Amino acid sequence: MTSSSPSNPSFDWFNPSPQQDSDLLAQIGFIPGVKEFLTLRQVHALEHATVWVLSEMAARRQSPFDHSPADNEALGGLSTDRGFYLYGQVNTNELQIAAKQALHRLKNGEGQLALHPRCGTNLSVTLALTAGLVLGTHLHLPQRSDFSVIRLRFSHRRRFSNRARCGNVGPKIPDYGHSL
Repeated sequence: MTSSSPSNPSFDWFNPSPQQDSDLLAQIGFIPGVKEFLTLRQVHALEHATVWVLSEMAARRQSPFDHSPADNEALGGLSTDRGFYLYGQVNTNELQIAAKQALHRLKNGEGQLALHPRCGTNLSVTLALTAGLVLGTHLHLPQRSDFSVIRLRFSHRRRFSNRARCGNVGPKIPDYGHSL
């Protein structure tokens, strides 16, 4: 693992480490909003880890010998740059214990706690990227193309269906394979 400092500008993007955000801040901290973004990212990770720990605590109460990862679907959360909110039935004392334990586990390298399959951010980012790809493709492709397979198929169907409906009215116009 490579450590980064102002004198050592290397940054390891693919191997997360506990000091990754501080290393990134040292590299690109001059960009406005980076510190706030990284703070929100850390709070969001703590929110996910807290939900995981609370789910584990609830699962241990129900079945003390089952150590498989549990997901409490009755809990939801919202992160801000000042902290996070949890929605659902949560005991305040358990929440404080879970948040402290989650922070401790994240700092000790359990980065998988920062990811949650029911995270709304995953869906939002996926939808935004898909919309951007569709819009970018639409703007990049030419607006009028005679080589569009779909447009050619529709134009031939329309031409033949109009001729069939109207019969032999007027002179026959030669077809050179162009669509209008």
